[in-house]
Amino acid sequence: MDIFAHILWTLLVFHGYDWVWWAVLLGVIADSITFFPVMIYGLLKGERFKGPPKLTGFAKKWSRIYNFTHSLIVWGAISIIILAVTGSFWMPMWGWLLHILMDIPTHDRDFFATPIFWPVSNYKLPGATWATPRAMSLIYGLVVLGWILVFLA
Repeated sequence: MDIFAHILWTLLVFHGYDWVWWAVLLGVIADSITFFPVMIYGLLKGERFKGPPKLTGFAKKWSRIYNFTHSLIVWGAISIIILAVTGSFWMPMWGWLLHILMDIPTHDRDFFATPIFWPVSNYKLPGATWATPRAMSLIYGLVVLGWILVFLA
């Protein structure tokens, strides 16, 4: 999904918690540290972005970070480390997990499929692309419906 949709969904799912903005930040970081450097590098090289970025050279190397930020194995390991160090689970980590879980069905195999078991396995579930009018309508329609239900409750 796009970053704005991730923000809206994270705000919806965790709207009653005082740590909601930390959850949003963790969810946004999952994509931001992968795509913003690639976009900035491309812009500095004079590339115009129409559609997905070209994954060559720097972009191809840097985009491997996506494996790290979209892995349930990595999320679990970092959660366990935080738990071991602090003695409690850091609740905003749920924002990062939500991001991963929402990307699984909304990313197809052709472009940034979600590597949920990386680095143990490169297996990726065959999701559907979020970047179509139909998928975007569903993603945003459901989040609007969710917010309506929140306000009516």
